[in-house]
Amino acid sequence: MTGTGSVDGNYALNGINLAVKEINSMGGINGKKIEIVAQDDNGDDPKDVISSYQTLKLKGINLFIGPMYSNAGQALALLVVMTDQY
Repeated sequence: MTGTGSVDGNYALNGINLAVKEINSMGGINGKKIEIVAQDDNGDDPKDVISSYQTLKLKGINLFIGPMYSNAGQALALLVVMTDQY
């Protein structure tokens, strides 16, 4: 993780990795293991968040945790509402 939120982002990612390790050690969810795919949005730049989101969607990933800060979060929220069925 890089940018203004790198410390917070790394703490969050470490926590997510711990949770996933525990869930997967118990058989995953409905028998399926969880895989973490982390994408660095470089902090608080909305265009980097949008790029990260599009990259993850192309990989077929449908669950997103983050971003950490409001400028980036607002850009992502608007994009999700405009493009996804949720």
